[in-house]
Amino acid sequence: MASTVERPFRSPFSKASRWPNSEDSTGAELAVLGRNTYWEAVGQARVVFNTLQQEIGIYIHQRSESLSQSVVWSLYMVGQSRKSSKPTVTFISSKVEPRRRIKALIRSSGILDKYPGFITMDTDRPPGCKSGVIVTLG
Repeated sequence: MASTVERPFRSPFSKASRWPNSEDSTGAELAVLGRNTYWEAVGQARVVFNTLQQEIGIYIHQRSESLSQSVVWSLYMVGQSRKSSKPTVTFISSKVEPRRRIKALIRSSGILDKYPGFITMDTDRPPGCKSGVIVTLG
């Protein structure tokens, strides 16, 4: 019988996994939700995300993940302050199941291991958006 080792919960916003110079990657403030502030991601975080978002799209396509509901992903800097904010890949859909399925798929894929400091979350609308309507172009 294999024993399991329980790890204490570590917040994705812990000091051990901080994004370097996060202030340089935080743009305009978009929303404050609970204890966290959401900022536009700019600078190095945005540059890195340009590659990461392509990997996510390719991985989902290769896995032939068909979604009955649209899921989009975007990048925000999220944290209690600009200094402690982290680049957060945010999966957005009005339907809980599809966005959580894609988030779990990406987290288990190992893709994020190549991008230290990046974390994921899911939500029903972009931060700061009061409407549940998501407009996509292209």
